[in-house]
Amino acid sequence: MGLLASSPVSHVPEKPAPKRREVAYSNQDWQQLRGLVKDNAFGDLLDFMWETGCRPLEARTMESRHINLDSGVVIFPPSKAKGAQRERVIYLTDKAIEIYRHRIARFPEGTIIRNRAKRPLTKDAINCRFGRLRKKLGRKANAYAIRHS
Repeated sequence: MGLLASSPVSHVPEKPAPKRREVAYSNQDWQQLRGLVKDNAFGDLLDFMWETGCRPLEARTMESRHINLDSGVVIFPPSKAKGAQRERVIYLTDKAIEIYRHRIARFPEGTIIRNRAKRPLTKDAINCRFGRLRKKLGRKANAYAIRHS
């Protein structure tokens, strides 16, 4: 409209483009990362995510009632699935079935991935573990990167 002589925001720098947070592991990177994990429960969680491509939240909150080993699927009801609109189906590989077969036998009720005190793993515990793995690897590492890989 020509009411201002100059733009009052012309001196404000442009917002920098957000950095992509995506990290994906090659097979070599995965073997190096997995070699650093000695804990069976955490290792099973990582292996399961690697085999299925499921979300970290799904892997850590999965209960034996969600898993059908005979059909080779994990079915989350809509209330537990992302978006809460329809059920989430995860197809299992033979290795994923073997990983969780002994976990289900050990924990027939509730979550099947637990810490040494037999409590469910929390997102904070997983983040702390990845923080330590980052230091050992010397590069970015996070649970969601396994899904991208």
